[in-house]
Amino acid sequence: MPLTALRLLELCVSAGVPPGVVNSTFGEKAEVEQLCAHRDIKAVSFVGGNAAGESIYKLCAEHNTRAQCNTAAKNHVVI
Repeated sequence: MPLTALRLLELCVSAGVPPGVVNSTFGEKAEVEQLCAHRDIKAVSFVGGNAAGESIYKLCAEHNTRAQCNTAAKNHVVI
C-alpha cells in the first residue's frame, strides 16, 4: 500500500480540500475498468506496470477520460 500517497491525502483533508476533489483508490482489474469507464470520472492518474498502464490508457481513451499513466515507475508522487 502506498503510504506516502495516503499521507498526502490526509494532509489535503486537514488543509481543507473539499471531499471528492482528491481521491485515491486501490483495486483489481474490475474496479479499475469501472472507474475508467464511469461518466463522472474526468481524469485518471496511474503509476505501475507497463501492461496495466497501457490497458488503462486505452480504456480511458475509449471513454474520453483524461489519463496520465506513469509506467515502470516506483514510489512516484505528484503534488
